[in-house]
Amino acid sequence: QAVEASVHLVMVWKANGEIVAYRNGEAYGKPTRKSEMMTYAAGTGRLTFGLRHLPGGGNRYLKGKLLDAAFSS
Repeated sequence: QAVEASVHLVMVWKANGEIVAYRNGEAYGKPTRKSEMMTYAAGTGRLTFGLRHLPGGGNRYLKGKLLDAAFSS
């Protein structure tokens, strides 16, 4: 589908640690819970788009193009 048209993907991290994904406005997969929400001291957090996790390398990068990105807290 993403080859033919843009895909709108949203990830939501809830305060209780639950992570929910939405693809084109529909729930995508099952919600998961890794742990309680982590907090970071000011200036020490990092927000990265297109990389699954640090450090970069291997197959951790997004294979595609970001047309728009946003973060809200």
